[in-house]
Amino acid sequence: MDNADGNQIVSILALSIFFGAFVLAILVIFNRKSDKSDETKSSNENSEKEKKDKLKSNPANEIKNNVVKQKPKVTKDPAFTHPLLSTTLKGHTGVITQTEFSRCGKYLGSCSEDRTIRLWTSKSFNEKDHKYIRVNVELDHASSISFSPDSRAFIASLSVGNRIRVFKITKRKDSSSSSFAAADAEDFQKVHKSDIINVGISSTGKFIMSASKDTTMIVWSLKGDVLATIDTLLIYNSCAMVSPCGTLIACSGFASDIKLWSVELDKKSGNFKQVVRALELKGHSAAVPSFFFSSDSKRVASISKDGTWKLWDIDVNYQQGQEAYLLYSGAYNDYFPNGISSDHVLITLSPDSFTVAIANGKSFIMVDAQTQEKSDVFQDVHGDNINCFSWSPDSRKLTTCGLSDRTIRVWQNPIGAKAVLTDLRQKLNKVKLESHKERIEQQIQEAKQYLKSISFS
Repeated sequence: MDNADGNQIVSILALSIFFGAFVLAILVIFNRKSDKSDETKSSNENSEKEKKDKLKSNPANEIKNNVVKQKPKVTKDPAFTHPLLSTTLKGHTGVITQTEFSRCGKYLGSCSEDRTIRLWTSKSFNEKDHKYIRVNVELDHASSISFSPDSRAFIASLSVGNRIRVFKITKRKDSSSSSFAAADAEDFQKVHKSDIINVGISSTGKFIMSASKDTTMIVWSLKGDVLATIDTLLIYNSCAMVSPCGTLIACSGFASDIKLWSVELDKKSGNFKQVVRALELKGHSAAVPSFFFSSDSKRVASISKDGTWKLWDIDVNYQQGQEAYLLYSGAYNDYFPNGISSDHVLITLSPDSFTVAIANGKSFIMVDAQTQEKSDVFQDVHGDNINCFSWSPDSRKLTTCGLSDRTIRVWQNPIGAKAVLTDLRQKLNKVKLESHKERIEQQIQEAKQYLKSISFS
């Protein structure tokens, strides 16, 4: 082998060694990067695991997580038709918590978890487009609502803030329609320690009532000063109201009795004087989740978890120790095809005291308060249990809402109209003055026309 061939072989070997070393170096570098990546991934996984362990070990976070999980879902509003369904009010994007008609009947107020309150114009119920006035509830949502006697203002209980907010209804300068003046919204001081279940304004305009889920009821001045604090001693409160006459406040709860107090005013000044015990409606044997006054404050309808509903006459001289009279007691589960379908029951009495409406779960029924004649059962009218009733001042319309629904259903009241017609005919036979007879005859014709308009026979 000559020198030229030897040099060529040496060059090839050197070049092979160089490329081999280069490839080896590249593999080493990639292996190191891979190891670092695995270490980083493992570190991240350990870090995430540590965070989760910390979250689980923190009680506050556990409570927060449970609250989120327990938040009720909004049910899909079922498609529903019925001959006595006047209309369905839609527009709220959250669960409706309560409704109430203004005393003049012009508005139906509704509050919702969507942080709005709407005043639906009752005149538009028969129209295709339902008109309403909207107010936003800043940083909170309203759980209950009550109109002032002149319907120029209303109060609402705030769910998160647990306080009362006052809204004034003002007229726009450039329009005949009403609007809410946000600057006029005022909050009362926070006093309730538990969730407020209801608020009410006295028809005399002298005081405001609020009640919470514990055993507290508070009487306020219109300016937000606490006039009296009452311990109901009911273990918990479930229903509270101001009587339409504006002199009584009442509450029911875990106990089987309904307690009523008289709010006394000074005869000379008209200012608040004191709150004294007035009546106790005794007769139920279990908790009373719901009761309601007639518009003249002479009747109270109540319902209990003992399976009965009762009608009371409270037009008595309670100052002299006279007790209320029990006018009627019946088993409401007999009205429904499957008996008691739900622990969630509700009762309301029409303003004219002729009609009792009873809700049992998702269904309800209307009953003549005098003859106990009943309507057919309105079955599954909402996607969830019925949680609120509202009567129009003329007793011809009843509204319902479900616990997790976003719609309001407006119903006609044939049972009440028929009872009114019977009552007017009885009055006509007793009246002697010709002017009174003409007025009653006119009312009879109006009642007949109403019954005919809703195709009721």
